[in-house]
Amino acid sequence: MKHTLPTLSLCGLTLIFLAGCGKPNTTTTSNESAETINPLISLILNDAPTDPVPVAQARGEITPGTEVTLIGQVGGSSRPFNANYASFVLTDQDVMFCDEMGDAGHCPTPWDACCEDIDKLKASRASIQVVNNDGRPLPQTLKGVGGIQELDTLIVEGVIAEGSSTDNLIVNATGIYKQPG
Repeated sequence: MKHTLPTLSLCGLTLIFLAGCGKPNTTTTSNESAETINPLISLILNDAPTDPVPVAQARGEITPGTEVTLIGQVGGSSRPFNANYASFVLTDQDVMFCDEMGDAGHCPTPWDACCEDIDKLKASRASIQVVNNDGRPLPQTLKGVGGIQELDTLIVEGVIAEGSSTDNLIVNATGIYKQPG
């Protein structure tokens, strides 16, 4: 009996080892796992696109179907991220956010730019969305994808969506770069 238990253990380990031989390696990298969990992660760019245009400037040059590269901050609304769809509000960097006024503690949502002139704010925002093949926003939030949060400065590559106007710029994003800091 003394020799039976070690012999059975050794046989069991041998069978486990042999069962694993010849099988393909199914281990995934952390990026593959992240993309499987959240396919929006593939939009996150590692390198900053060149020559981005401020949001306010782009609103004056609306031509649906045109490629555009915008720079701005996530904000301009009390809830800049849609909780159910892949979209957010990108606001021109010339807009004054509450955290830039020196008294960040007075405002629970400094990204809403509630202290800014409302007409300037309206003229300085763009809706950024990620759409499927049918042109509908993906049913998943962009908040947190690649670490993106309110007030982050982003460079967004995309195409100006049909239905856009100087009063309502909508961009179908194809790439998003989060600036460090």
